[in-house]
Amino acid sequence: MQRVLLFLTLFFFAGFHPVARGAILTRLKNGENLKIAAIGTSLTDKEFNKGHGWFEQAGAWLNGLPYTGKVLLANRAVCGSASRTDTTTTGSKDGFHQLDEVLANDNPDAVFIEFGINDAYTAYHISEEASREHLQKMIDQIRLWAGRQNQGRGKAVDIVVQTMNNCTGAEAAKRPHLADYYQGYRRVALGNSGVLFIDNYSNWLALYESQTNHATWKRYSPDTIHPNGDGAREIILPSLQKALQGQLNAPELIAAPMFPENARVVFQGDSITDGERNRNDCPHLLLGQGYQFLIAARFSALYPERKVTFINRAVSGNNVKTMAARWQTDTLDMKPDLLSVLIGINDSGIGGGDERKVPLAQYEQVYDKLLADVRAANPNIRLVLGEPFYLPVMARKQGDERERDIRQRQAIVAKLAAKYRAALVKYQKVFDDACKRAPAEYWAADGVHPKYSGHQLMADEWVKTVTEFFK
Repeated sequence: MQRVLLFLTLFFFAGFHPVARGAILTRLKNGENLKIAAIGTSLTDKEFNKGHGWFEQAGAWLNGLPYTGKVLLANRAVCGSASRTDTTTTGSKDGFHQLDEVLANDNPDAVFIEFGINDAYTAYHISEEASREHLQKMIDQIRLWAGRQNQGRGKAVDIVVQTMNNCTGAEAAKRPHLADYYQGYRRVALGNSGVLFIDNYSNWLALYESQTNHATWKRYSPDTIHPNGDGAREIILPSLQKALQGQLNAPELIAAPMFPENARVVFQGDSITDGERNRNDCPHLLLGQGYQFLIAARFSALYPERKVTFINRAVSGNNVKTMAARWQTDTLDMKPDLLSVLIGINDSGIGGGDERKVPLAQYEQVYDKLLADVRAANPNIRLVLGEPFYLPVMARKQGDERERDIRQRQAIVAKLAAKYRAALVKYQKVFDDACKRAPAEYWAADGVHPKYSGHQLMADEWVKTVTEFFK
């Protein structure tokens, strides 16, 4: 499935996939115990490898790390397997059958997949296109299953796709296009945000070509196709370690909150959330340009199977009173399962001048009534309230009258969040901390409307807060 991301080319998805589902080492480091499953061929099969294969070695390495979290392995790989050996039957050699067993019996936190070497086996009549389609279906199946766990709240499942070793002689003759099948695995893995790809094939090929007599390669794969324990330890395990450690060392990106299937998520507020959204039916402009777009794009790319609808009904220039005037049609009638509101900068007079200013007491009273109405309409709704924020740019100084006003409105929003059991996104601290790294103008040129850098900070904080609050 092709996922197109528009607006803000700084979008982080190209580098997001390592940590999107949690990252195995990060989760172990945080004290989480993980059930890690593997599906694949004889290259992974525990019985074939007599318990000394790469998967068991990886488990021993993971459990030897100085982390409180530990792993339990579930090796479902079977010798002779391919992704789909016969479309009319299922059996232990069928990759989909293996995956069904994992999901039905193992409750996995991570799944390793490798079938490329036998998908390329000509006797199985699996085309390169079919091999790619099968891998994509497996990824989709895992994600669909993960999204339905924990009573629909979902669970994190890391997906790791691997290419394996090359082969020689008669085995290579049976797999004349192995490199193309492995390239297909690469394409599918890298085309799915959140999937970790480990390229063992390149390392095996480099070893093979490093010596004219291929002595070391032959020692590690004496039967010309199956790596022995030494080969697993010297070639496969280091590749796996490097990939997993790369996740741990990468900039930590926040996992997307698990919205229920078919949920409707509505963003409400003023120009900061409006983001110059399009009012017609143009699908790629409806959310506008800003944090709400980043949040929706991130989740939609990672979890397309959840079919979540994101709606932006914020209106530039609104204060809490003008927002209230359209609350029925633009909020209640949208029937949100999650409502995110950011309002207050115009109420303070900072965003739109004194003519839009709303006294503090009235701001609280109207805001309170709006939240009461939406809670009455849907007692199970999830509410997210964003702090209005202020950046001291140009002639504006910290501690001036308008800043004191916005701080009071932040306290009101915090009070309402507690009253209505809403997640509170503390944007002010995010920007206060950011201004220690770069001037306020870097994040929001006018102190009110964030630039793309500021919207990224907002999106990250929103996702982090919502994820933790609604665990």
